[in-house]
Amino acid sequence: LKGEGSSVTATLSPNLTFGDTLVGTSSGPQQVTLTNTSTGSALAIDSIAVSPNFTEDSSSTTCGSTLLAGHSCTIGVVFSPTTTGSLTGTLTVTDNTSSGSQTVSLSGTGVTADIYIQAVMIPQVDSLGLNGGETNSLLKEVNQAYTMIGQGKISGAIENLEQFITELNDLYSSGVLTQQQTTTLVSEASSVIKQLE
Repeated sequence: LKGEGSSVTATLSPNLTFGDTLVGTSSGPQQVTLTNTSTGSALAIDSIAVSPNFTEDSSSTTCGSTLLAGHSCTIGVVFSPTTTGSLTGTLTVTDNTSSGSQTVSLSGTGVTADIYIQAVMIPQVDSLGLNGGETNSLLKEVNQAYTMIGQGKISGAIENLEQFITELNDLYSSGVLTQQQTTTLVSEASSVIKQLE
């Protein structure tokens, strides 16, 4: 029986790169695919482990304890940075292949509220394709929040972000923004407020 283990082969891919993510929040999930490349042997999955700052997303993971020959399953991963800067890690599946495990590399960048506003939110507002006045009004609030954070005026920044959310909801109510555009930016602004509070 021991000899059979060596005939089990598997692949795990791809390496995952997460974008700028606010410290203390979580990114959306991304998936890696585990494939049993054997012709006749089942892959026994002993464990799935991820490095700190990353977590397995059970809601988007389909892998169980056994994977039949020729079959694939997915493992969901979210990036939840606890500190700023470029962060790397690994996802390791321990199994009954001859190597004993498969790994992929994980990377992402944890950012502070001001950098997040600058790198993520401002470009998104610019890409909404609104008329100048509407864009300028939204940009005014996020730029002001960015400035306030830099000056240490946190309550002022929160007020600007709350006004930004109000304007987004108004634009959605009047049919200018789609639900998805509104939801994305509102949740981002809410995450920043939560981090600042």
